[in-house]
Parts: sequence; structure tokens; C-alpha cells
Amino acid sequence: MEGLAMKSLTLNRAVSSLGAAALLTACAPAATAQAPGAADARLITVSGEGRAAGEPDVAIINLGVEARRPTAVDAMAAVNAAAASVLDALKGAGVAREDIQTDRISVTAQYDYRSQQRGEQPRLTGYLAANSVSAKVREIDRAGPVIDAAIGAGANNLDGISFAFDDPAPLLNEARRSAVEDALAKAELYANAAGVKAGRVVEISDVAAARAPGTRIAAMRAEADASGFAPTPVEPGELSLTAQVIVTMEIE
Repeated sequence: MEGLAMKSLTLNRAVSSLGAAALLTACAPAATAQAPGAADARLITVSGEGRAAGEPDVAIINLGVEARRPTAVDAMAAVNAAAASVLDALKGAGVAREDIQTDRISVTAQYDYRSQQRGEQPRLTGYLAANSVSAKVREIDRAGPVIDAAIGAGANNLDGISFAFDDPAPLLNEARRSAVEDALAKAELYANAAGVKAGRVVEISDVAAARAPGTRIAAMRAEADASGFAPTPVEPGELSLTAQVIVTMEIE
């Protein structure tokens, strides 16, 4: 019986030891598998910018008609008649129908607020109606004559002109290539300054491209009777497209 008791005590101690070991194993943090060298990778991240410029080949003209009349109906009737003439003039000057888009049609009451100084309600003086369009001119040299034709047909509100590229992709790709070259040059410069060597590219991120502001002729208002005025000169100047990238490279 004494020998049996000793065996039982030894077995209980063994079981207790195994339970403690299992408990320690369960409480120990789990190991995380990593690719060889992943934690030791050294990287350098730089940004690059590229710019490409060219002469625009499209002009966007914003113009329209305004009329003031005692009633809203009269104001809209006057604007509608003049706007129809302006649209015909734009088409007659070579602007395609699909390149003409109505931007705004409005009619608003006009008040004289000076009566408030006498403690009276603002006095209704009439109504202002407006109809404005944007016209895309695909031949820059025709921009001036198109404006002249519209003014001559009754347009009395010229809200400016801007320029663009009909197909910006080739110029934008040139800017993107320049941006990558700029980033690689920066990485090489920083690596040399730090006494290391830039390795292979591991990631390139494209940042949204932007267009530099182009030429814009200030808005103006003209009288409907535009006979005898000098031709409108238009110079498109130069537009530039900018691309930005973020490049990450290994450090050897």
C-alpha cells in the first residue's frame, strides 16, 4: 500500500507539471511568421513633379444676352429673341451645334432700395432676364471672329474666354515621365547624401494631375449695337500640365 501511495504521488506531481507547462504555453504570445528580410527592409520614399507645356488648340467662350423690361414676360421675350440670333450667329461663324451649350437662363425682379431710407418698402423697377451659353471654338484663330459675330448679333454680356487642349493625353504623359525622372533623381541625391545606394523601385503612386491656369480675357458688357467696333484680338498663350508621383525604393 505504501508503494502504491508513492506511485500515486509521483503521478500527481507529473500531471501537475504538465498542466503548468500547458498553461504557460497558452499564455505565451504567438509567433508571427515573416518573410526573410521583410522586417529589415530599408526604404526611401520621395515625390516627383513634372511639367509639360504647349499651345492650346481649343477656346471656350462664355457669353450671353441680358434685357431689362417692366414685366418678366417682356424681359424673357426680349432675351429669347436676342439669344436665338446669337445662337444662329455662332453657328454661322463655324461653331458646331454640339459645341454650344446653354449655361444659364434666369429672370429676376429688380428693386430700388433707396426708398428704405424714407422708411418705405423697396420699389419694384422691372425684371432682368438673362440667357448665357458657352461655345467651344476648335480653331483658335476663329475665336476673335466668333466673338465679334455674337456681339454683332446681340450678345451684350461677354463673361470671358479660356483655353484648353482637345486631347491632353500626349502632353500629360510627357509630364508624368518627367515626374518619375524627377523622383528618381531625388532618391539618388538623398541616398548619396546619406552614404547609401538607392535600389530597385518597389512602388509608384500617381497623384492627380493638374492644369496650370490659362489665359482668360476679363468679362465685359457691350451694347447690343456693336457696329463699327474693331475686331477682337485673341492670344491663346501657353498652357502647362503638371503631374506628381510618389516613388518608394529600396536602399541597398
